[in-house]
Amino acid sequence: FSTFHWGGGLCAERAEGLVEKKGLAMPTVMTWVLAGLYAALLIASTFQLARILWHRASTRTFQFSFVFLCYLWSLLRTFFWSTSTVHNNWNDDFVLLVFRLPINIQFATFSLVILFYA
Repeated sequence: FSTFHWGGGLCAERAEGLVEKKGLAMPTVMTWVLAGLYAALLIASTFQLARILWHRASTRTFQFSFVFLCYLWSLLRTFFWSTSTVHNNWNDDFVLLVFRLPINIQFATFSLVILFYA
């Protein structure tokens, strides 16, 4: 793990201890699995966004807003997890911004769903 800690808890400390003692590559494998899954979501949302724009549908709809927010969310998550092995050289404020900004985007996305069904 890097010097940047994502949280605490007994499980995180045990995982760090296992990685340091035995040299396990589990965090790297899980990082790439997460990056791959978020990349799949990015491809799906990009495809949906391109379909909306290709068919010249209105961009002032709930569907476009929802898909655009999903695109931004998956783009930031894919960027974060695919570059997580090089976070040691980055400014901690930038890493926190890239880590926490998608939470706000996710809140806005779910708020759109509530507004749509209200």
